[in-house]
Amino acid sequence: MTPTSLPHDLIPAQGSGPITDFAMLQVLEQRRRDLVEFQGQYEHLVEILCDGAQYGPEGALERRYQEIREWMQKHYRRVRRYVMAYLQMEPDPTARRTEIPGRGQDAFEALFHPATLDEFLRGDDGQMIHRITATRTAIERYSDHLSQLAMAV
Repeated sequence: MTPTSLPHDLIPAQGSGPITDFAMLQVLEQRRRDLVEFQGQYEHLVEILCDGAQYGPEGALERRYQEIREWMQKHYRRVRRYVMAYLQMEPDPTARRTEIPGRGQDAFEALFHPATLDEFLRGDDGQMIHRITATRTAIERYSDHLSQLAMAV
C-alpha cells in the first residue's frame, strides 16, 4: 500500500517520513476498538428504541435511553467521519430520508438527538426502521473496510 492510497488520516505528516506497517496497524487497531465499542452501544440504543416503540417509554427504558444517549453524545464524534462515509443517502429527494429535515442531523444523530425516549417516539416521522437499517449497514461497511485495510498491510 503506497502512502497515496492511504486514508488521509493515515498519511504521515510532511517531513515525518513514511508510516511504518506497525504504526498503520496501531491506527487501524484503535479504529477497530472504537468501532466495536460504538457498535455495542449502538445495538443497545436500537434495542431500546424498538422496545420503546412496542411498549412505550416506560421508566426502565427511559433510563436506559438516557444512559446510552449520554454515551453517544460523548463518543460518536470518534467514529462519525468514518461511518458517515458509508452511510447511503437517498439520491431522490422524494424518497425516504435518513436525516431529520431541518435539523441538520445525520441518521445516527437522529437516533439519539431527542432528549427523552418519549420525545423520540412522539417525533418519529415513520423512518426509524429505515434509519436503523441505513446506519447498521454503514457500520458493517466501515468494519469491512477496516478489515480489508488491515489485510493489505
